[in-house]
Amino acid sequence: INALLFIPQAINIYKTKSAKGLSLTTFAGFNIMQIFTILHAYLRNDYVLMFGMGLSFIFCGITTLFIIKYR
Repeated sequence: INALLFIPQAINIYKTKSAKGLSLTTFAGFNIMQIFTILHAYLRNDYVLMFGMGLSFIFCGITTLFIIKYR
């Protein structure tokens, strides 16, 4: 569910070609937290958490890249 929350934002940025009002720092911070959670899940052999956070990292990463591109 967490991963799905980033999709509408990415679609909105792509459609409007604008990232106005969005914080690159916030989304970059989300990406960093997701990387650490993926690493933690790997070390704990929690593959469900690792998969879920991996999806979140991908969709949040896409949103972050769109913010950079359409600033």
